Amino acid sequence: IVWPLLSVPAGVFSKGYWSLWVFISIAWSFVATGVIIWLPIYESRDTFINIFNSILGRKSMKQEEAKIGAEQTTETTETTETTETTET
Repeated sequence: IVWPLLSVPAGVFSKGYWSLWVFISIAWSFVATGVIIWLPIYESRDTFINIFNSILGRKSMKQEEAKIGAEQTTETTETTETTETTET
């Protein structure tokens, strides 16, 4: 709705004004195309990295995070058990 309303004050378009609007619309379409293509790729970059790592036989980031999380949980459990034993 805003796009056509911006052209109302001009009335009849001159050739130069028409060229400006054509340039703006083409530039808008290129920017929109870039955003539509690149944003989903950027938002899914972790998934793409995991896929490429799986193809190459490396561990995925999720597996590494799970391993680190399991180690931290084990350390926390051991610390808690040590504290409970010391208190009794």
